[in-house]
Amino acid sequence: MVRSRENVKEVIKKLKLNMSVNQFYNITEIVTERDNLNMINIIAYSSDQELAPKIANTLAEVFLKNYIAMQNATGNNIYKNYH
Repeated sequence: MVRSRENVKEVIKKLKLNMSVNQFYNITEIVTERDNLNMINIIAYSSDQELAPKIANTLAEVFLKNYIAMQNATGNNIYKNYH
């Protein structure tokens, strides 16, 4: 879900990366904590030491923005159905 195609496309566009979605998948990974499944690490690999954290942080921001929007839409739909 973090690396959904829509999120990845948004990160690529936002950072003006010259890569495909599949290339993005190859340079990133999501790792869950063994003791805390609610905690994830977003890892990005790049020979450019400034680009790797930008990719990881931007992916986190895009995911959270889209996840919150989805949750709000779901809540609004439920509210509309009961009123």
